[in-house]
Amino acid sequence: MSLFKCLLFVALLATGTSTAFAVNPSFYPGDAFFTTAVNKAWIDSLSVSEGSVKCSYQWPEKMEFFLCGYNGFDVLELSDVSDEVQQNFQNVYVGLRECTPAVIRVETNAEGKVVSQTEANPFRLLIYNAGYNFKNYGLGLRYNETWSTPPESGWKTDQASPVGPFGSSVRASEENGNRKSLGVPNTRYLDFIGSPKAVVEDWKYATKIVPLEVEVPKKFLWALPGEKIDAPVRISADKTRFLMVHHNSLRSHFDRKKHNPIFEINDTAILVHEYVQHEWQTLSWDEWQKHGFEYKELLYEDIYLDEYEEE
Repeated sequence: MSLFKCLLFVALLATGTSTAFAVNPSFYPGDAFFTTAVNKAWIDSLSVSEGSVKCSYQWPEKMEFFLCGYNGFDVLELSDVSDEVQQNFQNVYVGLRECTPAVIRVETNAEGKVVSQTEANPFRLLIYNAGYNFKNYGLGLRYNETWSTPPESGWKTDQASPVGPFGSSVRASEENGNRKSLGVPNTRYLDFIGSPKAVVEDWKYATKIVPLEVEVPKKFLWALPGEKIDAPVRISADKTRFLMVHHNSLRSHFDRKKHNPIFEINDTAILVHEYVQHEWQTLSWDEWQKHGFEYKELLYEDIYLDEYEEE
């Protein structure tokens, strides 16, 4: 990100001015991570996945949404997810639900019949490259140097298209995955932290962080706003680092507040990382179950109840 753009975003955030643009972004090639919701439905999908798991993008909490379409990739497909990793995800989910019971949002129709039930307080999973150092570079910063200047492969085509709204083109060609979209690239800075300091960190280290090494579908002009892209980006699980947090907000992790464990899931173990008294401490899952559950009331009352009272 250029220094001018960085300072502009810092100024806007500091004054409370909205930095939103009329597009709803998901994962951009070049992002450091992909994030998804871990709820019971996702956990249940692991048991029938046969080693391949699909993840839907989880936006920042309280993100503003617009009617001008989507861009980026909404789905990531993980391959080679071992039985051990699947079991460890199951263990973490069940264990954390003892601390933070699921809040179920029920929707009914005019006759009072239940039409849907969703888990309103899922956990958040962040998927990074295996070598990502979260202790140095934190969670939730995309570190994408090209978010505002996407490569031509993400938006440019030589095919002629009919003219659409506002003089732009509507591309529904095979070259664009038969996806209708506006013909002008329009990207958006996606802020998971909500802090001017975070924007500066993002800009400062963007060139130092290796983007998530996913395989990107070629037949999609992903930088153009339009219909959601359901075709997944792909990566093997053995090339990733799974970091899960118990709360949708990532601001408290950026600020390194107390009682904010990070759960790392891999083939051999579940590790629990916490920043305590200005240093990182790591416990095994069994150790954290013995000691970490002392935070049960703090995790539930101070975080979840406050969040839903605000709504």
